[in-house]
Amino acid sequence: MDQTNWEYDFSNKSRGVAIIINNETFENDAEKNRDGSRRDEKSLYQAFKTLGFKDIRVLRNLTASAMYHTLFKASRENHLDSDCFACAIFSHGGELQGPPIVDASGDSIVSMHGMVYGTDNRPIHIKLLLELFRDNKCPTLRGKPKIFLLQACRGYKLDDGVEIEEICDQDYDVCDAPAGTIDVPDDADMSNPAIQRDIPIFNNFITVYGTPPGFFAFRKKKGSWFIQSLCSVIEKYGSTMGFQHMLTRTAHVMATEYESYNPNKEHLSGKKSVCSVVSKLHKEVYFRPKTIWH
Repeated sequence: MDQTNWEYDFSNKSRGVAIIINNETFENDAEKNRDGSRRDEKSLYQAFKTLGFKDIRVLRNLTASAMYHTLFKASRENHLDSDCFACAIFSHGGELQGPPIVDASGDSIVSMHGMVYGTDNRPIHIKLLLELFRDNKCPTLRGKPKIFLLQACRGYKLDDGVEIEEICDQDYDVCDAPAGTIDVPDDADMSNPAIQRDIPIFNNFITVYGTPPGFFAFRKKKGSWFIQSLCSVIEKYGSTMGFQHMLTRTAHVMATEYESYNPNKEHLSGKKSVCSVVSKLHKEVYFRPKTIWH
């Protein structure tokens, strides 16, 4: 089969725009500050360079409104000469309960909406940010991959994993959830089967979360598990391996090389995590060097 039938066309003049939004410092609450996020920023900046991006934009400590307007402006640019678009957001996050949904059987299902926080402690729905790049709103990216990387908590759950071997690390692990949400109430329902999460299913989008729906996302002073794992994979395979395959490798690194350790909060120790991919890509994504064509 001709590779053009299963691989996105990356022979344009530019790789495209890559945006990194890094929310480290939050207003009026030092406990929410995200130590280690600057390391993620630097690592991903270099990873984007490895993938061939030249227009890499780093923005720090944005309010919810500023995050929206930053991406709104980017969505209105001309991307005709670009291969793709990429955006990474590092912040606190979680899920908000939406109005009940009635399914075909007549049962009421709770809808959950993923969100991230601005530095003003206001949440914004992830879906609102992604919608800016749908074909009808960003026509110059029609048919091109839209890549979103989200390092933020998505709920209260913790994964105990299965026993393989003890891992000890003196760099304590913390969670990317707002301060005050880590200590889960004893009566919290963590296994409600009647939950339907609102996952954007947009054409040619791939959204990669640092953790599965409903779970904490872990971060150390030397960076988050997800971003550091992804960047290590890109450093080794960025120009030769398909992006979707790199994400599988990233999940393997997270699952096998990380385990939480926090002696100050024992319930956060000995936990596991893995990234979660929501893909509506139709083809493979390869970041081959531009020198092949130009």
